[in-house]
Amino acid sequence: MEGNEKQNRQYKDSVLVELLTSNKLNIIELYNAINHANLSKETSIEYINIDSSLYSTMRNDIAFLIEGKIIVLLEHQSTINENMPFRCLLYIARLYEKLIKPEYRYLKKLLKIPKPKFYVLYNGVEAYPERKTLHLSDAFIETDRSVVLNLDVEVININLNHNIEMLKSCKILNEYSTFVYFARALSKEKGIEGFNEAINYCIEHNILKEYLEKRRSEVYNFLVAEYDYDMDMKMQGQEHYNEG
Repeated sequence: MEGNEKQNRQYKDSVLVELLTSNKLNIIELYNAINHANLSKETSIEYINIDSSLYSTMRNDIAFLIEGKIIVLLEHQSTINENMPFRCLLYIARLYEKLIKPEYRYLKKLLKIPKPKFYVLYNGVEAYPERKTLHLSDAFIETDRSVVLNLDVEVININLNHNIEMLKSCKILNEYSTFVYFARALSKEKGIEGFNEAINYCIEHNILKEYLEKRRSEVYNFLVAEYDYDMDMKMQGQEHYNEG
């Protein structure tokens, strides 16, 4: 079951990752929406990643450089991980190692490096604020006021009817959130029968139409697998409760 859960989560992540990275303009639009920025369509975007052969247990959803000046780490989660600041600390250290030549570390002159920004796009079913910042310093065992190292991760709720203006500013993210909303709502009402209805509805209303037409069977199979997994977890929880 653990393997299925990991596989399902990875596919769910890949849907949004594929949608965002399929076109550079999607990433620019997302960044502008999150930051109230105005990057132009001609802005240089370079995707970067950690060498999985060297760090097999370390995986980040999306990381990219903006004009070589800002490095953005983006995660998509349906369950909030309070350890994201620590994970991002490890990610960014590895990415800096990749971007900066080893010999540059020993230069006397101040070495200029891209400014990091960290975001989590949250679309779980549990209630969560519109935006919340997670701080690495909250994890320190010693809790005095002096902070010599900090890293902030901004968690952004992308569920439909949250951060409405932001979603309106990013078409692909808005469509993704809309699709997730209908898939959940119709499955709650009709079980797995609702998934096909959600896919049909979104295609008919031009919501992720091209993607869903191309990947329909994969998306449907994933939704069913996730639904079965959730039901299994609920049943196991009820069994444990009854036994207790």
